[in-house]
Amino acid sequence: MDIVNLKFNNKIKMCIPSIKSNDNMYNSINVQDSIRKTGLWSSEETSIFVDLLNNNSSNDNVNIIDIGSNTGYFSIIGLSYNCNVIAIEANKIYKKYIESSIELNNFDKSKFTYYENFASNKKTNIVFDGWSGNSGMMNYNEQHIVTPISVDDICNNKNILLMKIDVEGAEPEVFESSKKMIENNKIDYIIFELTYIIKNSLIKEQLDILPFLKFSGYDLYEIVKEEIIFFSDNIKKKVNYWIKEYKTNHLVQNPKLKDLSAGTNILAVKKDKYVPNCRLFI
Repeated sequence: MDIVNLKFNNKIKMCIPSIKSNDNMYNSINVQDSIRKTGLWSSEETSIFVDLLNNNSSNDNVNIIDIGSNTGYFSIIGLSYNCNVIAIEANKIYKKYIESSIELNNFDKSKFTYYENFASNKKTNIVFDGWSGNSGMMNYNEQHIVTPISVDDICNNKNILLMKIDVEGAEPEVFESSKKMIENNKIDYIIFELTYIIKNSLIKEQLDILPFLKFSGYDLYEIVKEEIIFFSDNIKKKVNYWIKEYKTNHLVQNPKLKDLSAGTNILAVKKDKYVPNCRLFI
């Protein structure tokens, strides 16, 4: 286990798998390596998190949901601001790292709730390969049976400042399980990865998330390098741009790969709310 000082506040330490650890799954190596080398993961998303928490620092009852928490990078940021953090992570190998980080920083354990589940409204258990629960994106031979849990149920109509979602292709299930919270305007900000192409196929249920959020009263922004770009007034145009970019870049550069996927990061902001700064750590 390695201990890293985080860049957003170098007094805060985080525990991550060591380079040769069996817990360092192939698809998470770039995440852990970035944190190890720079104390930072995704400067734009980290900036958004920190800016929102700075702007809500006077509120001692801020709630955050971290879905697909991995080793707990965004959960640690929330706990460092004394937020109430709900983390949902289906892979059991990561729990020891976030618990060690909480101990190391002497964070208030009563502020942290952890679920070893899959965020979904499904009534049956879900097959999970340790990284993804989407059958089109599974990379590993190992299979785990994971119990689903509904975000609507565990949040019980609480007001949520920020919900972060990183679930490798299972985004529609997460949104279905948090539908009531979103429709009832209980979540101010949502950051998520939208995986709109899986195995070279356009995934309609992924793209349907965008009009659902717009109809529910959110402005939509794409998070790209060093900026966030507003697009909810013309979702169709943005989707056509993503598809064109995928065909002209990904497929041309990797013509022999048959199972390519593509996605982008989205910020949903409840209408009339402050639009956060994504450049604090650029």
